[in-house]
Amino acid sequence: MSRAIAYAIIGYLLTHTLQVYASTYLLINSGDGGIYRQFRQELSALLNPQDDLISTNLENFSKHINTPQSEKFTAVITTGIEAAIAVSRVKSRSKIIMSMLPRKNYMALSKSGEIVCKPRHCQVIFLDQPVSRQLRLIKLAFPGKNHIAVITGKNSAELSRRISRAANKFGLIIHRIRVSSEDTLISALNQDLAGSDILMAVPDPQVYNRNTARAVLLATFNQHINIDIPDAGYLTQRLELHEKP
Repeated sequence: MSRAIAYAIIGYLLTHTLQVYASTYLLINSGDGGIYRQFRQELSALLNPQDDLISTNLENFSKHINTPQSEKFTAVITTGIEAAIAVSRVKSRSKIIMSMLPRKNYMALSKSGEIVCKPRHCQVIFLDQPVSRQLRLIKLAFPGKNHIAVITGKNSAELSRRISRAANKFGLIIHRIRVSSEDTLISALNQDLAGSDILMAVPDPQVYNRNTARAVLLATFNQHINIDIPDAGYLTQRLELHEKP
């Protein structure tokens, strides 16, 4: 998935920025986990050899962006929620590309004003896969397994309803499980997954984060339930991208 996002960023750069012989890009990561290192490698490999990619984190990005030299950046690229929020609080004349954002979280943070992305100055590249694509992959990858559990928190309840509506045409039955805290998640994992063939992960930090990862993996393993992971980095991305440093 990180490679697909890197390709999307390159496509945007080619069509929306002034291409010079040697461009300089600033990459601001929300954390230091493996997915961020992988993404930097993917993006760097797609840039022109003469381009310069400067990578930094939340603690140090102001040293780059709040200086007269910041105007040299062809674009400022952020990964994850925290980096998008941080960049929204500073002024930059460079194009801004906010990547790896769950759509639902972005919409809520944009509405509250915590994330500011003006269309002519900024582009958002979402992390989410279309619901129909994910359901189609489940149908192909797990033939005969039609009972799908979807665990949601307060930020993803509407997404679970969309999944239920879309699942009908694939002949899948969705078991919607709503949790309000990490404690209720543990209870749901132990009691409400029974009868499900697959746990379909959705981008909700209340459900999938560093504190809950072990419980989710152990519960599904012990109950012989598959986890829908469209690519190798899918679950890792969700565990890392929603973490605050």
